[in-house]
Amino acid sequence: MWEISNLSQLTGFAYSALFGCIFCLAYDILRASRTAVKPGVWAVFAEDIIYALICSPVAFCLLLAVTGGELRVFVFFGLLCGFVLFRLTLSRFFLFIFEKAFAFSMLIICKVKALFNLICLKTDKLFTVIGKKITCLTPKSKKRLENSIVFVAVSYTHLTL
Repeated sequence: MWEISNLSQLTGFAYSALFGCIFCLAYDILRASRTAVKPGVWAVFAEDIIYALICSPVAFCLLLAVTGGELRVFVFFGLLCGFVLFRLTLSRFFLFIFEKAFAFSMLIICKVKALFNLICLKTDKLFTVIGKKITCLTPKSKKRLENSIVFVAVSYTHLTL
């Protein structure tokens, strides 16, 4: 077992506190997405598991980089202090910004979806009018045109789902 100087312990603690702040920032992004999307209980559980599965290897790599793979309490304490410090100070500000960003993106998505539905509705009406006008065609050309309209209608249904 080798000794670590006070300066390297302090540097390691600072790095781990920084990573704790980054972990809290990532969790704030996750919390803001939950406010915008409102997932179910199982989805929240799965998100938390994925968050832990991402943060754990990062913390392990930090432990390898700072202490050479030895378990040192100051690294875990630094992660905890950084997370708690960020949560108590800057978390509200960043959470507000992320919530507004997610709300704005949801608004944009809804507007684009409404525009797409409007275009599909107008296209559907156009094909309905064309379908009514094909009654005067010969039976062979009428059947060919109906098949193409059915193909477009099937494609349209797949797009809206």
